[in-house]
Amino acid sequence: LERYQEALAIRERLAEAEPDRADFQEDLAISCTRLMIVEPAKVREHARRGFDIIIELERRGLHTPKSDKLKAHFQQALDTSESETQREVGGA
Repeated sequence: LERYQEALAIRERLAEAEPDRADFQEDLAISCTRLMIVEPAKVREHARRGFDIIIELERRGLHTPKSDKLKAHFQQALDTSESETQREVGGA
């Protein structure tokens, strides 16, 4: 987990330093996908952050085919997380 967080910090600095580089933003979003795997309790948090990064790329006209795939991945994770939450609430 520590190494993933270190990689995230590096990618955050790069993305912040050059916000018009779609590849840096996508790399930051990919860090979110990796954190979703190593921190399953925070899947929704990481998926939301990655999704928001990709939405911002779209808003700025910087999205790519890669970011389109990432968006679908994050959307699926958010939908799954929401479904699980609803089942837990309904089953309680």
